[in-house]
Amino acid sequence: MTKDTEGGKRRHKRLWLAGAAVTAIVAVVVVPPLVSVSRYKARITQLISASLGRPVRLSSVEVRLLPGRDLC
Repeated sequence: MTKDTEGGKRRHKRLWLAGAAVTAIVAVVVVPPLVSVSRYKARITQLISASLGRPVRLSSVEVRLLPGRDLC
């Protein structure tokens, strides 16, 4: 292989990795607001009630992508 061919493959690989990184970042930013975890509230409540053997009530359900403190 020549140096030009090897350089082209490296450049192609770097572009592919950069594209994959940008796609992952966009997915992390765009997808969470589109997914409603509230629709799973009844199922989560049912599973917790079954495992504890007593009634359980949940006021809300939320998912956090990264751990952190509440700002409120």
